[in-house]
Amino acid sequence: MNLAEVDALVEQCVSLGGRTVYSEAEIRFATRPFLTWAVNVAGVDADLFELFSTSNIEQFIVIARETYSPGSLGNLRSRLFRVAEQVGDLQGRRPPVAALPPSSPVSPYAPREVAEMMSWAVSLSTESRRASAVNLLALGLGAGLSSSEIGNLRVRSVSEHPRGGIDVRVEGARERTVTMKDLWASELRLPAEPSSYVFRPDRVTTWRTVVNNFVQRAPGAVLVQTQRLRATWIVGHLAAGTHASTLVEAAGVDSLEALTRYLQFVPSLGEDVARAELRLGQ
Repeated sequence: MNLAEVDALVEQCVSLGGRTVYSEAEIRFATRPFLTWAVNVAGVDADLFELFSTSNIEQFIVIARETYSPGSLGNLRSRLFRVAEQVGDLQGRRPPVAALPPSSPVSPYAPREVAEMMSWAVSLSTESRRASAVNLLALGLGAGLSSSEIGNLRVRSVSEHPRGGIDVRVEGARERTVTMKDLWASELRLPAEPSSYVFRPDRVTTWRTVVNNFVQRAPGAVLVQTQRLRATWIVGHLAAGTHASTLVEAAGVDSLEALTRYLQFVPSLGEDVARAELRLGQ
């Protein structure tokens, strides 16, 4: 099915979504990737009732875990099921389905663990593998990129900003530009060819498990997990007082709710500091 035909299905969903609490943009954000996958990958007939089955939605959510954050994933699922209710509403064939409960965030790495992962990265057997391992850590801890975003990133999407710092242009479902933490930007080891992948530049294509495969072949004392690298980046910014709207945009999430789950890992301020913040806040 071509793009125009998928778009036509999306607009049908937008029309049905008018009876939900979600905006047209929110319905489009959820249904376009779902319908593209269901029709062109899963091979489901282009019938809304068949497309919006519970099994199709759940299967898509499992696959989408590599692309979306837990918070965005929950939002996607809720929107898709709300549309599914409207698709089956007239004949009552599909009962309402509860949305996902808020997921528990993974814990960030401790400074000691970060140091051990860096030691692992620079001790691998070849310069190519060492560079890829360092870039993996730098992109996760310095820019909060997910596994798929690290696997898809090419050299041409990393650039020096005229006013300083390194920017990473992320493409895909969570398109955005992230300014890296200087500490980790300085560790990047970029190949010379702009079209090369930043991580594992020896390949000509990418796949969903490219990061996991790399880590599993040479595990270190501390297991490198991109979700925990991203959690460490988020918690670091929250602890540093990065403005909420800045962090929401850089993280590629829909709302602050996706980040507040990590507050449990942010060290508490002393009473005097907390009172001073509240007194002087703008």
